[in-house]
Amino acid sequence: MVEAAEDDDEASGASSDTADEVGDDTTGDTEDSSSEEGSSEESTEDSESSEDTTEETQGCEPGTADCPCVDGMCEGEGLICVDGTCLMGEPYGQCGWDPRESYYDCGFTGADPSNQFPIDCGDLPLVPGSPCPPELTFEGCCTVGGDSYWCQEEKVERKVCGL
Repeated sequence: MVEAAEDDDEASGASSDTADEVGDDTTGDTEDSSSEEGSSEESTEDSESSEDTTEETQGCEPGTADCPCVDGMCEGEGLICVDGTCLMGEPYGQCGWDPRESYYDCGFTGADPSNQFPIDCGDLPLVPGSPCPPELTFEGCCTVGGDSYWCQEEKVERKVCGL
């Protein structure tokens, strides 16, 4: 009979171990899946709100700041037309069109009103003393930051005008 009692203890111990293992696994699975669902809902809400702000910033009214110029002109005080875009202030500092001499020089602001000679030197290779690139004329141009460049006697000339 002692053997029967030991067999009963082993049988009951084995069944309780199995019940404990199954119970632990099921509880763990349920908690993990519910927390994952909540986080995916939050990320969906975040992406929806960022789309709304993008729609509000679309569009550009010609003639206003950071928008295309209208016939070389900009609306609003302090805006100037630079390479077809309305910009605030004088990005070329003290370099601008001298209306009396009809070229770009220090002590002036703004571009050639006839638009025949653009104010911006752009990406021209401007090395003082080097041969003039074909696009650089005697009337010259200005760089952002306030330098005046022009072609004289087939060589690039430079004058620092400053901001």
